[in-house]
Amino acid sequence: MRRSPVLESIVSNVFVLAGVLFVLGAYLLHTGEGTIKPNPFFKPAIWILYAGIVALAFACVYLTPYHTLHQILRANGGFFLALFLVIILALIALYYTKESKESFRLIRRFLLEPSLFLVAVCLYVSMLNKKAKTIFLSAFCAVFLLHPILTSLDFFTTAISYAQKGLNPIFILGTYRAMPHLFFEASTGYAFFLIITLSIAIALFIATPYKKSCALVVALSLIACVLSGTRFLYVAMCVICLAPLVLLKYRYRAATIAISMAILVVSCVLLYHISANFSARFNMQNMVQNITQVLQLPPAAMGRFDKQCTSLNRCMKSSFPKDSHIQWEHSSLSRIAMSKSTVLAILDNPLRPNGFGLTLFGKNIVRIFGQDSEALPYFISIQPDGSILPYYWTNHNGILYLWFELGAIGFGLVVWLHLWLLLKARKIYYDTSTSPILRAFMLAIALMLIGLSVANFFDALPNRAGQNILFMFFGIFLAFVADKATKDKTESKAIRHSDV
Repeated sequence: MRRSPVLESIVSNVFVLAGVLFVLGAYLLHTGEGTIKPNPFFKPAIWILYAGIVALAFACVYLTPYHTLHQILRANGGFFLALFLVIILALIALYYTKESKESFRLIRRFLLEPSLFLVAVCLYVSMLNKKAKTIFLSAFCAVFLLHPILTSLDFFTTAISYAQKGLNPIFILGTYRAMPHLFFEASTGYAFFLIITLSIAIALFIATPYKKSCALVVALSLIACVLSGTRFLYVAMCVICLAPLVLLKYRYRAATIAISMAILVVSCVLLYHISANFSARFNMQNMVQNITQVLQLPPAAMGRFDKQCTSLNRCMKSSFPKDSHIQWEHSSLSRIAMSKSTVLAILDNPLRPNGFGLTLFGKNIVRIFGQDSEALPYFISIQPDGSILPYYWTNHNGILYLWFELGAIGFGLVVWLHLWLLLKARKIYYDTSTSPILRAFMLAIALMLIGLSVANFFDALPNRAGQNILFMFFGIFLAFVADKATKDKTESKAIRHSDV
């Protein structure tokens, strides 16, 4: 039966509205999750994304994208199966967690909801024509390029406020932690957005012909990362910059990698010696010289090197008496203790999932080892009932925590998902028919995965806002993978017919 022109116009407009809502929701999510102070944009962002799903569902009733769905599942079946199994393992972990109700809430927020947005964005992008895909992709990525400007402005306004108070603005270097205005996330959470920005900027510089303008964006991104004051971001920044040298094919590849590695080694040696004059936070020489003595201790005893351990109300009793020969900066020392505690919990039963959710680390680690175990992190908080919990609610090591919360099988599935994405990105990147913008996106996805993996080894990222945005990026990526698979199948059929 022929459709009414009025109905077709309504469906077309609703479909366009769905895309606008997806982009607008993602833009508002860029302000972060309100962990430091309430964020008036965060909940509206989530509801706008759900409104986009409703609009898409309405349009799909009339557009009936069954063929598109079949193409998506056929091209990305392995990805969706692995993601489904990860969700199943997270649900199984409810049996082992200290608080199953809270754990399920975290599963809903960090797995189910992002997966829903992933599927919705993937379907939407798959239904767009080639030109509309490019517009949607460009709009989705554009907001990230604002973050270097925001970070730099925030840094200099903070320096000006130092000067107005009669302080030397130079003191801001090394102490400033990026958290720009209209952003409501902790500085470590904000690093997630700077990693994505740098990945996109470098990918645009490499894969598109707009070298001069892209070089400016890369420079701004690097400046923002340096100004951020977040140590793990410095490491991730170096890895992201070096990764294209290893991932891509080009002339004199072996020589370039060798020279780059030599420069990196020399830089590390110089930093090792120079850092002796830095503050404790950046004194790499002290950390390297004393790492063996620290690691040989159980986590509960590492506080003997931390000057913040002043009483049994703050640190485990194994951290006393204090060691006067070694002093270690609190932030990195507590991370080492939490990471070793996580490793000991994993070794206790590598296959066991220990409860999904970063915020449940403290309660789950105590559930495993008990109140007085040497395997607990040394820095603690005394509860109203007199019991103890680790002071920090995450273990600050997202890579180890994946294994801790999902077990060895779940961790293996997550690793497989990352490798699958990297290999698909590589295949599309080297397809001669791939447009420069799409090649840049494929490279950006690869750099994001590598950079975020490195960052997660030193902290636990991303948060709910970042998780949703990352999964939406994956949704766009899977749509292009489906396009590539459909195109290859069509060309293969054409070749067979021509041979006949």
